[in-house]
Amino acid sequence: MLKALLAFEKPRGIELPSPEERARIRKEFGISQKNLGDLLGVTRLSVSMWERGETDPQGENRKKYAEALAKMAQRLQEGAAGEGDG
Repeated sequence: MLKALLAFEKPRGIELPSPEERARIRKEFGISQKNLGDLLGVTRLSVSMWERGETDPQGENRKKYAEALAKMAQRLQEGAAGEGDG
């Protein structure tokens, strides 16, 4: 039974950008670590540690963080695309 359990690979879960990319996205979007933490329901220190690669968010925090980063990155791309339209 134990061999069967060990044979299964651990699910990869939700992928996140590199710590450096996380910080870049947040900074370019113009939101502070504290404000992002408030939106996610975590502390500024948690966001800081995630951006330095000291820890990674887990569970629901990981999902919310990944969604927030994706939305910020998308808005930044849309804004960059719109700059050339004028």
